[in-house]
Amino acid sequence: MNHPNMNYLMWYDDSKGAIQDKLAAGMACFEETFHAVPNTLLAHTSAGALVVPPGCTLELVPNVQPNVFWIGWHGLKIGEVRS
Repeated sequence: MNHPNMNYLMWYDDSKGAIQDKLAAGMACFEETFHAVPNTLLAHTSAGALVVPPGCTLELVPNVQPNVFWIGWHGLKIGEVRS
């Protein structure tokens, strides 16, 4: 299904670094790519200790692979202004 008001970046990082650092790198890449701050994060259920920025919703789901984050924007199209 195509959702025109959803933009996601899949971020994979299986390095030995801290999970919070992996997420920060992925969120920075999203901001650089889409020129917007993400407001939605999907992660594997094992990533329960994540801290997300204010305004960002975290969903822990079993069908996202470990070491993968789906970082996104859900709502208005990026750059669109609500009237």
